[in-house]
Amino acid sequence: IAMVNIQYNIIKAYFEKMDFPIEEKPFKINLLGIRNAHVAGKYSDTMCCFFTNKNGDIYWRQYPCSTVPTGYWLLHPMQKAGCAVVAEGHHPHIWIPGMHKGKYPGLLQTGGDIVVYRDNSKDLNIDLDPKTKVKGRFGVNMHPFWNYADQAKDQSSAGCQVLDKVHVGEILECCKLDKQVNKTAAFSYTLIKSEEFQTFVKEEFNFKNFTLR
Repeated sequence: IAMVNIQYNIIKAYFEKMDFPIEEKPFKINLLGIRNAHVAGKYSDTMCCFFTNKNGDIYWRQYPCSTVPTGYWLLHPMQKAGCAVVAEGHHPHIWIPGMHKGKYPGLLQTGGDIVVYRDNSKDLNIDLDPKTKVKGRFGVNMHPFWNYADQAKDQSSAGCQVLDKVHVGEILECCKLDKQVNKTAAFSYTLIKSEEFQTFVKEEFNFKNFTLR
């Protein structure tokens, strides 16, 4: 759906402040995660997919998601250093469409390196210690989540960005369009903290409250 969207203007201003690149060429997609979660298993984050068309109109979609690992992998990290938690910032050209674990359509981290924290506290709280940051290829994908009643047993994500399979499908259709029009091979991802973004909005736009949820 083409629309004029105040959210886009605010996001663009925030990207400029943070010196994050924003794609404005027609049908070049932007993928943005907004992290609210401090504890695993809440799916309280937001994933945005947006781009402009040839007329400069904005296509904008936003979905509930999780940008942090789910409970099982925080309690039982795959790596001795701890569970991967994607760091906030811009991660260029990291994702290429493919099959997660050979079974589920998604975006695979086969395009480039990503920065993550290592959370080794073995509890359900999300620990973002800058001293634990590392950069590399850790298999941090975007893919569908699964439904678990008990968050401590939820194995949906060991660091991947996860959301409903229908929403993953919509994002993949946008990627397909971008690839057809612009020959884009790998897709970038920007992740920001909700608290910092909200502070920016209040200070720069004088809004008492603004949310993408």
